[in-house]
Amino acid sequence: MEMMEIKHNFATNLIKLRKSRKLNQTELGEAIHYSSKAISKWENEETMPDVEVLFMIASYFDVTIDELISSKDVVKRSYKKRNHLFISLSSSLLPYFLALMAFSFLYIFSINYFYMPFIVGAMASAITLIVFSSLWYSKTEVYLSILYLIIGVSLLFLFLFNFQYWWIVLIIALFMAVLFFVFFKISFTSHHKKEKKKE
Repeated sequence: MEMMEIKHNFATNLIKLRKSRKLNQTELGEAIHYSSKAISKWENEETMPDVEVLFMIASYFDVTIDELISSKDVVKRSYKKRNHLFISLSSSLLPYFLALMAFSFLYIFSINYFYMPFIVGAMASAITLIVFSSLWYSKTEVYLSILYLIIGVSLLFLFLFNFQYWWIVLIIALFMAVLFFVFFKISFTSHHKKEKKKE
């Protein structure tokens, strides 16, 4: 790819990405700590930022540098990556939402083992995450999902052996869910930062 082509692709992609986030040049400049004048020069193909600034812009829009200077639809790729995270997390939270509904029903009608839906929910959530991690993410996320499933199964065995303090296990299960989603987000972010650094 020639320098003129790279400059043109970058300018076109920067405009598309900026407009996809509904930002004007001043707002984008403030976000990446550059003046609107610099943004204007980049978009008009007058100048080209250095690699460090390209990395900053790519990180801001959640794309790679390669995608930023390519002729492919960079906006579609940016949305696709964000959609992967949204689909993964929302699908994994669904079992917990269903577990909460089942728990409420069983608790209201004083049915034994009303806390069991949380354990089943934790395992269903972990299995969902294992599937999506295998499809879209690195081994780190897959290992975290498997660890999450092991903890869920361990909690189930505690109940099978008549563990009396069920409320402690419920707290652990809920804490485990919150902690895992925090780790999942951190892992997802760091994974994409590593990808961008390679370029």
